Amino acid sequence: MGHIFISYSTNNGEYADKLADKLRAEGFDVWIDNARLRSSDNWWESIVLALNNCAAVIVIMTPEAKKSRWVQREITLADNWQKPIFPILLSGENWELFVLTQYEDVSQHAAKTPQHGSKLPSRAFFEKLAQDVPRQKTPGTNVTDKSEQSGTPVKPDVAVEIAHPPPADIPPVRAIIRAAIIGGLFLLAATIIVLIFSTVREGQSLAATETAGAVVLLNASSSQTAAALVPTVTETLTTTPSFTPSPSETPTDLPTDTPSSTSTLTGTPTATATPTKTPTPSDTPTHTPEPSATTPIPSPTATLQITATSVGPSYPCDAVIIYNRTASLNVVRGGPSGKSSFRSPIEQGAAIRILSKDRETQDIFWYHIADSNGEELGWISPIYVILSDSCPEE
Repeated sequence: MGHIFISYSTNNGEYADKLADKLRAEGFDVWIDNARLRSSDNWWESIVLALNNCAAVIVIMTPEAKKSRWVQREITLADNWQKPIFPILLSGENWELFVLTQYEDVSQHAAKTPQHGSKLPSRAFFEKLAQDVPRQKTPGTNVTDKSEQSGTPVKPDVAVEIAHPPPADIPPVRAIIRAAIIGGLFLLAATIIVLIFSTVREGQSLAATETAGAVVLLNASSSQTAAALVPTVTETLTTTPSFTPSPSETPTDLPTDTPSSTSTLTGTPTATATPTKTPTPSDTPTHTPEPSATTPIPSPTATLQITATSVGPSYPCDAVIIYNRTASLNVVRGGPSGKSSFRSPIEQGAAIRILSKDRETQDIFWYHIADSNGEELGWISPIYVILSDSCPEE
């Protein structure tokens, strides 16, 4: 069939539909996927057959389309089957794949009106397109809903492509699981933090209560001790001992040279060392030590440590070189740049290991690859690689 195949990201569907209408008005038959086709089970089969039977491919270049694995796979198939490719730059920058290809710039900075994507291709673009695609004098048709097989046996290389659709741009199951794990971790961390703060506050309240109780007990004990000491001291100090000698204790064998009139003890001895003062309540200590307000009250502390465990795919990971019309691809470069020199070609369908990813610009990146034995091969564009589920999303 001599139709035009439009490759685009679903984020740019409004402009793609506008372009398809313009192409049909210019006399071209157009194939473009639609919502009914995307909901069917044979979506990828229809895309592969439409690509294999088309006369040319128009690629709507945007940052979203560059990240889409479906768009990159469609471009690869078109290149393998030697289909003429006509790039249209809707937003962003030109892709490294089309550095040597003339493209139509309809982006905002090239448009005469400020509306994004309001500009359609020029008359020269349609004239150039007519050199490779049949053009009618009457409006073209929409061939999307028509059967692409028409009873014709499918070629072996086409059957291989149909059997290996690209992975979805956003794996829904993996994204849901990852979001659930991350949400659960945050909820667990918040719960632990709340429990720790509650424990700390309860510990501080308990310590303050115990301290206040100890102060009360200390005051009561001090008062009881002072009260108990007063009667004991009074009873002891008010007892005044006295001593009166009996007549038998008066000495009789006094020396003769001592006058008897002066040697006889006539005085009554008293205990002069006995204290006679009874302590009064004013002598009892009345000051009771009180706890200082500046005394620090220790409070329990706790440290929360949450170890974040990485979830999901990471580098290095497994991948496969796409199937090509030739035995090998001369696409491996010495560095992550389209200006780097080429290295040895790599065979189609070869199993590789992706070591890392590096960006040349904001929209262009390269994979650093090695063979299955771990030997470094160089750098390759993502359009030549089929990633496994163990690789991170682009």
